Amino acid sequence: MLPLIQEEVVDNNGWLTEHEFIDLVAIAQSTPGPIAVNSATFIGQKTGGFLGGVIATLGVISPSIIIMFIISTFFFIFSKNRFVKNALNWIKPGTIGFIATAVWFIGYRTLVDWKSVLIFAGVLGLSFYKKPNPILVTIVTGVIGILIFN
Repeated sequence: MLPLIQEEVVDNNGWLTEHEFIDLVAIAQSTPGPIAVNSATFIGQKTGGFLGGVIATLGVISPSIIIMFIISTFFFIFSKNRFVKNALNWIKPGTIGFIATAVWFIGYRTLVDWKSVLIFAGVLGLSFYKKPNPILVTIVTGVIGILIFN
């Protein structure tokens, strides 16, 4: 999603600068909800005020709601079908690829010096050995970032 959102928001329409987009991603990742919805709300509000935020949010969530309603109506009927099961199994590697693309997209723009790499490595290492509270990790790394980079 991130490369597509960036292409439309930064490259094609110029609603945000690249720096604003990186800030948007950080904010959207740290607030509850899907990044596309959070991004749409922020960009809609920035470009069209409160009403713009509401309309942009509805524009992003409406297709998903309609599609999920249709799929869920028929899912239980077809869930035992071997073709459906195989299709769902083939989707899993694609999902991993999308996640890897998002990690790369954010990583090469934000891991710009040894300090940011050190913070990232510390959080990654902690996440492998423990299950830290994401809210606490966000707050602590934010404070560390402010102290190191200001």
